[in-house]
Amino acid sequence: GTHLVTDIRVGAQSSQIGSMIASGSTLFLSADDGMTGKELWRTNAAGTGAALVTDLNNRRDPFNPQVTLDSDPSGLIALGGGVVFTATTVDQADNRFFRLYYVDSVSSSPVVLMEMPVASTINRIANFTDRVLFNIRFSDGSISELYTTDRTVAGTVPLRPAGPLHFLSSFSFALGNGEAFFFARLDPPGSPNNIW
Repeated sequence: GTHLVTDIRVGAQSSQIGSMIASGSTLFLSADDGMTGKELWRTNAAGTGAALVTDLNNRRDPFNPQVTLDSDPSGLIALGGGVVFTATTVDQADNRFFRLYYVDSVSSSPVVLMEMPVASTINRIANFTDRVLFNIRFSDGSISELYTTDRTVAGTVPLRPAGPLHFLSSFSFALGNGEAFFFARLDPPGSPNNIW
């Protein structure tokens, strides 16, 4: 039957559970325990042992110094038993940083894969054996770009030679012993569609 798995924020207030994805036998989610702000959490398949991964944005809330600010993890993408995600941090000089991270099912230290303009968004496009393809829509006004990551800094790169993309459609399938990814591209806007 249906039952409560865990009470992240004990009491009457909501834990504001947001983004959620399963990767291997681990469920990753964003939640607020009332002290650390909205951060990345994980639990096992049985629903026991829910735990905060880390308080990424540990800057104290100036209006409520008892708690820390949200890092607001979002865009969760399953990869290699862990998760790729974006989050926001603020340093002591009030500089905001928006980064792409990866963390596995046991570590409490997410790896920074790349820096992005604040409030950019990512969307998973296709998973392959050891990497994922995703689209970044940059908040600085530039158009979307296709990226790939194998969960390492060196392996997190824009997919070339495609360059900036206007996605119309995308699909993937196995080809021989490898994997191929095809997408429709409109470049520049108003030109005929091309298959890549």
